[in-house]
Amino acid sequence: MAAAEQVSDSGDEMVKSTESISAITEETTPATEEMAASNDQVHQAMGSISTITTQTGASAEESSATTEELSSQVEEVVSSSFALGDIAGVLTSLVARFKLSDGDEFEDERLAA
Repeated sequence: MAAAEQVSDSGDEMVKSTESISAITEETTPATEEMAASNDQVHQAMGSISTITTQTGASAEESSATTEELSSQVEEVVSSSFALGDIAGVLTSLVARFKLSDGDEFEDERLAA
C-alpha cells in the first residue's frame, strides 16, 4: 500500500502544480496583453516619427532651394541697382549740361555735381 499512497501523493502534487501553473498563467495573461498593446502603440509612434522626419527633411530641402533662389534674385537686384545708379548718374550729368541748338551751353547748377 505504500507504493499506492506514493503514487496518489505524487498525483496530488502534480494536480497542485498544474493548478499553480494555471494560476500564474492567468495572472500573467493581462500583463502580456498590455505589453502587446504597448508595443503596438510604440510601433505607431515610431511610424509617426518616421513620417514627420521625412516631411521635415523635405521641408528643409525646399527651404534651402528657396533660399538659394532668393539669394540669386537679391544679387540680380543689387547688381541692377548699381547699374541703374550708374545710368542715373550719367543721365543727370547730361541733363545738367547740354548744348542748345544755337551753340550755347545750358547748365543747371541744381543738377551739376
